[in-house]
Amino acid sequence: MTNNSQPTLAVIMARGNSQRMGSPKGLCRLPGQDSSFVSEITKIYNHKGLQILLVVQAKEKSIYQNEVQDSAVHLLAESEGGDTALTLQLALNWIENNQPNIKTILAHPVDLPLVKTDTITRLLNHFHGKSLAALRPTFNNQPGHPVIFSVSVLKSVLAGKNSTSSMSHAWQKAEACSTVLPMDVLPVNDPGVCADFDAPSDLCCHQKPKDPSND
Repeated sequence: MTNNSQPTLAVIMARGNSQRMGSPKGLCRLPGQDSSFVSEITKIYNHKGLQILLVVQAKEKSIYQNEVQDSAVHLLAESEGGDTALTLQLALNWIENNQPNIKTILAHPVDLPLVKTDTITRLLNHFHGKSLAALRPTFNNQPGHPVIFSVSVLKSVLAGKNSTSSMSHAWQKAEACSTVLPMDVLPVNDPGVCADFDAPSDLCCHQKPKDPSND
C-alpha cells in the first residue's frame, strides 16, 4: 500500500482504436504470459492500493469487464474517437461525478504493461514531495508513462476545446499561454516506461521480465 496524502486515481487509457494491432491492445499478451496487458497494469495499481479507472470504448465494454472482473476497477465505457486529451477529460468528468476528492491522476496507456511497481512508488513519492503540476518518467532520456497530473491543473489545461487534441499538444498550448509550467521529469531505471506495443510484430520481440518488487 502506498502512503499517499493526496487521493490518487490510476487512469488506464484503453479507448483507442488499436488499428495497427488489429484487436484491443489491452487484451494482448506477451509470449509465455498468461495475463493480458490490462490485467498486468491493474495488478500494479492494486498492489499500490490505488483506485483504478479503466476507460474503454463502449463497444468493448463487455470484453474488458470480463478481463478485470477479479480486480478492483471502475469501468468507464464511452464512444470512440478523439485522442488522449479527450480520454483524460472523460476521466475528469467521472471524477467530478463520482470521486470529487481525487487530487491526482496517473495516466497509463494500456499498451505499456511492463512498468515496474517500484517506478510507480518513485513517481508518487517525487510528485507529492514536490507538489508538482505534472511529472513524467524518462528512460535513457526518452519520455515515458505513466504521467502524473494534478487534477486542478489538468482541468485548466483541457478547458475549452483543448480536449479535442492529443495530451501533448494541449499541454504545449497551455505552456505557450503560461497556463502551466513545463512538465517535470524523473529519470528511472525502467525500460518499461517506454516499451509500448503498437503492432503484432512488437509482441514477439519482447519477453516480460520478472519484477521482484511485485513479490
